[in-house]
Amino acid sequence: HTAIRGWIESLGPAFEGQGETAHTAGEVVRVGAALGFRELGSEGELRARCSAARRRWGAYRKAALERRRDRTRPRQANVAAPPTTNAPGG
Repeated sequence: HTAIRGWIESLGPAFEGQGETAHTAGEVVRVGAALGFRELGSEGELRARCSAARRRWGAYRKAALERRRDRTRPRQANVAAPPTTNAPGG
């Protein structure tokens, strides 16, 4: 059960959408049952884990893109104007 959870967590970047997470969860249950695994969790639980992995990956990706955009954005210099000079008699 723990190995399956870890595998699903690592698949976050590979899930393209909800349809794929549902398909993957169904396949895990089907293949796991055929191989004699009985404590994998329900298809609904596995689907939720797949969806969570996908959302987490999306959040990591979004944060990375924002950091990259911040590094490449031109910075404005905070420069003060030089002091005025008052010439005597002027």
